[in-house]
Amino acid sequence: MLIAIARPEHGPELASYLGDPERSVQRVAIDGVKRTGYAAAVPALAALVLGRDSKPSSAKSRLATAAATAMKVLSGRRGAAALAGYLSSDDPRVREAACVAFTLLTNPGTKQARPLLERLLGDGDPRVVRAARRALATR
Repeated sequence: MLIAIARPEHGPELASYLGDPERSVQRVAIDGVKRTGYAAAVPALAALVLGRDSKPSSAKSRLATAAATAMKVLSGRRGAAALAGYLSSDDPRVREAACVAFTLLTNPGTKQARPLLERLLGDGDPRVVRAARRALATR
């Protein structure tokens, strides 16, 4: 309910709850930063995306999908460009999370982002390379 009245200036406070140990609190925080447009939360959202587990129906994986969706919304872009912009981030964890997001979301635009994902196969961070390889293999 409080998220419905959240304003942009509440973004930093809402983002501080993304690291809360309670998933329900994290879920509300994800919705809050998405609603307020607080793009500075992307690194924390990336950490949640990377915290997924191998079971798609698990609470951790559902939280990761919600965080990936929030990253997409916060980019301010539509279609493939929504996640593709993160593939060139200076932060390797954000690049890795963007690759993972392509595997979590339905129709994220992987086909259009393929050249960018292929470029990441030469990334200096091995985690980014593995995530890019997985993203390319899933589509």
